[in-house]
Formats: sequence, structure tokens, C-alpha cells
Amino acid sequence: MNSQTKILSNSNIESIIFEIENGNYENLIVDISSNHNISLKDINSFLSISKLFKKNKKSFVIVASNIDFNKVSDKITVVPTLQEAHDIIEMEEIERDLENN
Repeated sequence: MNSQTKILSNSNIESIIFEIENGNYENLIVDISSNHNISLKDINSFLSISKLFKKNKKSFVIVASNIDFNKVSDKITVVPTLQEAHDIIEMEEIERDLENN
């Protein structure tokens, strides 16, 4: 795992969004898998944050369970496990490194 990757884990969506908007992160994993009442609307509330991370060439991944991954916007990366989140970030970092060379 990259030392620049931060994991935020909280079941309260508003608290997480507040923390993200007031922080400075290289790569970020938001682990909301403990919140089993998560909705597609909750996931979509991270859309502008996800776009901002991508624009700044940083990784943003959400770990969630009990959602239909096929209905999630392709502008947001959502995976079922923390390991998959780390794998996605690692792949995105490799892609960015290749683009810069």
C-alpha cells in the first residue's frame, strides 16, 4: 500500500464528506462497508468528490457492501473489499506513472 493512501471509515456519509472536503489527500479509500443501509443515493453523493480526485490525478475508491454494483455510476469506483480498493489504487498509480514517462 502506498503511504499516501488514507482510509476513512465511518458509517455517517455526511461526516465523511465533511472530512474529505476539509482534508488534503493523495489517494483515499472510504470504507462504508459497515453501513449495511447504504443506498445508491448515498454512493452518488460522492460523485463530485470522485471527479475532483480524478481531475487532480489522485485515486478515490469506496468500499461498500449490500449495493448493486451494476447500478453505480462509472464515474465512481466502488468495490466490495478493502483489498480490492488497495489493488485499484495500485493499478491507477502504475497507469499514472506510465503516462508521466
